[in-house]
Formats: sequence, C-alpha cells, structure tokens
Amino acid sequence: MEFVAALSGEHGRVTVMAEGSVLAEGTLDAVKRNETVIESYLGR
Repeated sequence: MEFVAALSGEHGRVTVMAEGSVLAEGTLDAVKRNETVIESYLGR
C-alpha cells in the first residue's frame, strides 16, 4: 500500500477499477474502507 500512497501524490487521491469499471474514487484512506472495493478485491 505504501507504493500506491507514493504514486497518489500530495493530494492522495486514487481511483480503483475492476473489469473496466470505476469502483471508487477518493482518498486512499476512504478507498481502503470502501465495502465495494473490499468485496471485489478480497471476496468478502
């Protein structure tokens, strides 16, 4: 996750995609807590 934080730059904004669709956009902290992202990547 440190790698993603370094790439996200000073403002810390990221976009998470799966299968060509945007799942979430926002700060790294917000995206890490996003249930859709968690379900898609971890299968919960």
